[in-house]
Amino acid sequence: MKKERDINIEFIRVIACIFVIGLHISLGFLLESNELDKTRLFISSLLRDGVTLFWFIMGYFLFYDKRSFKEIIKKCLSKVFLPAFIIMIFTVIFNNWIISSSSFIDCIKNISINNFIDIFKCLLFLTIDPIPSAAHLWYIFAYIKVIIWYPILKLVVNKKNDNIVKYIIIVSSIFIFTNFIQILFFKEILYEEFIITTIPIIQVLIGYKLRNYIDKNKKIIKTNKYRIIFLSTLIVAYIMRFGIQLLLYYKNNDLDYMLHTGRLLNFVIAISLFLFIMSINIKDIFKKIILFLSKNTFYIYLLHFCLILKFKSFGLDTKLLSKLPTNVIGEILYTLIYTLFIFIVCLIISVIIHYIEKYIKKIFNH
Repeated sequence: MKKERDINIEFIRVIACIFVIGLHISLGFLLESNELDKTRLFISSLLRDGVTLFWFIMGYFLFYDKRSFKEIIKKCLSKVFLPAFIIMIFTVIFNNWIISSSSFIDCIKNISINNFIDIFKCLLFLTIDPIPSAAHLWYIFAYIKVIIWYPILKLVVNKKNDNIVKYIIIVSSIFIFTNFIQILFFKEILYEEFIITTIPIIQVLIGYKLRNYIDKNKKIIKTNKYRIIFLSTLIVAYIMRFGIQLLLYYKNNDLDYMLHTGRLLNFVIAISLFLFIMSINIKDIFKKIILFLSKNTFYIYLLHFCLILKFKSFGLDTKLLSKLPTNVIGEILYTLIYTLFIFIVCLIISVIIHYIEKYIKKIFNH
């Protein structure tokens, strides 16, 4: 018997997926006149925490998984790596079709040894750098790295006494804060590489701590008092991030330091949003819809970036923008409409893929 899925977690999964798409279609906030568009910057800053939410969800479940490490690896390879690998091969071979008007046939004719070298580099170093049309797959390789680290992380996580987890999170937060002080006053960053490589693990551990907190406080987090606290913290943190990023731009000409994942306010915003959504009492009428959408989020994630690039080659984004008012309302509408459009197209393809998978399984079962 399958365990009933937590509807609030599934809702967070859907929101995270929408945030990722919204970020990838959002308009550039540095204009041709070299001026900063504050509206675009603010919209972009609202959409920056999708991947962090995904890491939290991973940590929320990973350390409560009763399967063996071998079983976890097997699932990771078959359910996560294999579909991503297929997308990676597709983007390598058909990159020119994705980003331009080249035909499928032309792409096949132009297959070269360099295509396979790029794929080999990705697999060898668990990085997506050589394949610009699949830049979003960095998350998949980071996910695999976390799974590889799982046996060591499992030793760190002690459900009865997880002080080590607290120390790791606190020490990492100190590194991140000193990183911020460096760029604010000295325009230099000393620990950036360390932070980038460790952030997914830190965020997974935060997801585990969120599970602990929620399990111990299930009743009180559902009260209006806590819901207001989570929402208020979220709003204040959003405003702070936007304000500090503006300060960094005018002081150091920095465009996006505060918008990157792994900043302290990124943690605060993602934690507040996570807890706020967990505090919501979702009505039964919406549960089936949320479960249906969440079941398709992985394939939506895999597909969305290629589709964004393909539609961009048609000029769909600029055509949509030209039809909308040239003001704040128009830019907000553009973000909402285009994000939902990409989400729905990817959802349709995902549903088709799931049907194909079921059909193939039936054939092999017979």
